[in-house]
Amino acid sequence: MIADAAANLVYVINETDSDLLAISTTSGTVTAHHRFAYSLEDAELFLPADGSNLYLALPSSRKLYTLTLGTLAQTNVVDLDVTIDQLRKDAAASRFK
Repeated sequence: MIADAAANLVYVINETDSDLLAISTTSGTVTAHHRFAYSLEDAELFLPADGSNLYLALPSSRKLYTLTLGTLAQTNVVDLDVTIDQLRKDAAASRFK
């Protein structure tokens, strides 16, 4: 789960149905959803500081999705040559060099 305070939305992963949900923090209702063809087990959400897009990483399929904020429309998908865990390890290691 990740919050977008500027838009009063919380993005929640529903692993059971492979959905990403946008939920209004003011009304508690689902305002948008995006269904994925892959399992969302262990998926991770990223919301950059510039608030430009929402990113969802699927470690099991090695895919990184770009979605528009609010509507959750998919704008891009990147097939990664490495796992998300390996990217995280490499990033952490480079910080301590």
